[in-house]
Amino acid sequence: MKYLSQLLFQWASNHPDDGKNDIKNYAKLFRFLALECKHITEFGTRNGISTGAFLSGVPAAMRCYDLDRQPNVDMLEDAAQALGVDFVYTQADTRTVDIEETDLLFVDACHRYSHVSKELKNESKVRRYIVFHDTVECWEHENGNPVPVEGIGRAIEDLIKGGNWVLTSHYTEGSGLMILSRREP
Repeated sequence: MKYLSQLLFQWASNHPDDGKNDIKNYAKLFRFLALECKHITEFGTRNGISTGAFLSGVPAAMRCYDLDRQPNVDMLEDAAQALGVDFVYTQADTRTVDIEETDLLFVDACHRYSHVSKELKNESKVRRYIVFHDTVECWEHENGNPVPVEGIGRAIEDLIKGGNWVLTSHYTEGSGLMILSRREP
């Protein structure tokens, strides 16, 4: 089991950069967070780089949601089963899913205020961390959209203003990554 989790970590952290994804740069951080969390939920699986990094920390359960199922998901399902992780991938719109209670919610599906604000209706089910990708690249405007569309910044700011979440870390390398922690009661 230890060997397989190490292989997943190496796969995630050394995945070839296609010029669109800097997620591999955060593989070590994702593995560390997964070691602290029994249940992880991911919005935006895509090619599974973040998924592999989280799985390398061998959480008890992981739930993944995305509109499109990429071929790497089959491999990740097999790896999760071999590691004994209760893994479920659901092809769905993350704005409409109702998640299980989770220790960590990773948000990286669509990078628009209108989308992320709907995903965050699930924040009350998150016990420890909400992690956002593309916090530099898509803070004010969704990147790559020819029509200016509001980015994710206001949705995150609104969440923090709600009083239940505090900014723990903000990494500005690449597209950016932000970690919020649930405020102690």
